Amino acid sequence: MPAIGKNEIAAALDRYRPLIDDWPAAVETFSAPLPVTLWANPERGGLQALRQASGADGLDSAPTAWCPELLRFPAGTRFGIAWWYLAGLAHSQEEVSLLPVEVLNPRPGERVLDLCAAPGGKTARIAFAVGSGGTVVANDVNMDRLRALRSTVDRLGLTNISVTRHDAAAYPKDAGTYDRVLVDAPCSDEGTLRKNRKVAQRIGKVDYERMARRQRAILMRGAQLCKVGGEIVYSTCTLAPEENEAVIDQVVREAIHLGLEILPVEVPGFKLSPGVDSWNGQRFAPEVTLTARAWPHHNDTGGFFIARLRKTADLYDRSVEALPPEPSDSDIWREVAGERFGIDQGTWQPYTIHRQNKRGLHLVNAAHTLAPRPEPESVGMFFIKERDRYPKLSTAAAMTLGPLATRNVIDLDESQVTAFHDRETFPLDAAQQRACDGTGYVMARYRVHVLGIGLYLAEKGTLASYFPKRWTPKGSRP
Repeated sequence: MPAIGKNEIAAALDRYRPLIDDWPAAVETFSAPLPVTLWANPERGGLQALRQASGADGLDSAPTAWCPELLRFPAGTRFGIAWWYLAGLAHSQEEVSLLPVEVLNPRPGERVLDLCAAPGGKTARIAFAVGSGGTVVANDVNMDRLRALRSTVDRLGLTNISVTRHDAAAYPKDAGTYDRVLVDAPCSDEGTLRKNRKVAQRIGKVDYERMARRQRAILMRGAQLCKVGGEIVYSTCTLAPEENEAVIDQVVREAIHLGLEILPVEVPGFKLSPGVDSWNGQRFAPEVTLTARAWPHHNDTGGFFIARLRKTADLYDRSVEALPPEPSDSDIWREVAGERFGIDQGTWQPYTIHRQNKRGLHLVNAAHTLAPRPEPESVGMFFIKERDRYPKLSTAAAMTLGPLATRNVIDLDESQVTAFHDRETFPLDAAQQRACDGTGYVMARYRVHVLGIGLYLAEKGTLASYFPKRWTPKGSRP
């Protein structure tokens, strides 16, 4: 991070000085490092498991007032290769980045579209909220960002998400309708100044109107795809009114046929400021002040903007039948999961085993539904890889289904955990070998949490780790 002092920070932010209630406090906070926040995976022990695991590593944390499953750690805390993070007990996400989903308030069983989803933290929060009876469609146009999203989905063990790759502003109008739509729009990122000092160099130099044109187009498409009576949340991590209040003002004025109402934004326990009513001589509709800004000096966070809209009308019939994915005719999963790991056949009743491609099978909630367009990049969780010589359960599936396994599960010691995450081959002791039914794939476990899949070679007494290289490249340890 380049060295930059308070004077430089103040100069960069001067454009927004008329909007800030406490200028010295704002400059002080923008100049300070950003705290690190993690939220606990409710399916893997929740907050208690996260506090125990991180505390055992000597990491200090404090709860947040507004989000019971969120912990705050000192700036600079590192945990990306901690065993508990790799095992999906938690996800790292900037605190203000959780606000849009909190405001969207997805409910169990709903269908939700996340139009600009990568890298996936907000998508995951939505998926946990809608539960096994709900459907989340996560879209992004950038393939590299989609890979990050899929890694997040897999690591956290989510089976109710479909991923699409499409320009959000031109998302197919016949993609069906959704109970709620999140538009976390691409923006100039000015609110991320605390963690990215380079942002200071471009504040005021951005082509704000170009950014706003794209943001308006994405928001308009999101509003079109929302059901009548449903809600849309628009958010950015920028400070610029051109990308925030001005976007809301213009879309609400232009989308008369959608009857968009601006609703109040409130998050109990988190201080938010009203949206601004004017900027550079332009006055906005009075209702625009119902939107909200998160200023860093109010909650010791980054900066964010959030608007909540309700759709009350639509002149067009956008109803498209959404159907569940086709089940696969392959039953190889019965052998892999049932015979090798003793997972009871009743486990699969809530799921559909779906063939995504020739590579293997995916596991998706039975209640999951998809519209005909756009064709998804992936549906649910990658489950079993068939193209190997011997079919192999995926790491994500092992971590998710591992608690149900009754055979071929071995408990690792602390040194073996490091070797496992570094994709090494290492010897097993006699007790560990007795837990294996001969040569074949086994699940590796640590402190009751399954870490992934390895290959046990009985003649050598060794375990070869198959932990995904993309999750923890060897040599990344401090």
